[in-house]
Amino acid sequence: MVSFAIYLAVGKVYSKYHTILDERGFVRGIIAPDLVDNKDQSHYTLKSRGNSLEKSSKE
Repeated sequence: MVSFAIYLAVGKVYSKYHTILDERGFVRGIIAPDLVDNKDQSHYTLKSRGNSLEKSSKE
């Protein structure tokens, strides 16, 4: 839960300097990566380190 607070705080600072057209969607996008069960899908980990855009696009 601490990560949510940090993500939202960073988002708040970001929104001071950038125009956010859809604030609700912006907030959802900030916290969405932490809502998935499999963090390998949404976070950079040592396990996912070998993945690359080029490799993924060929599959």
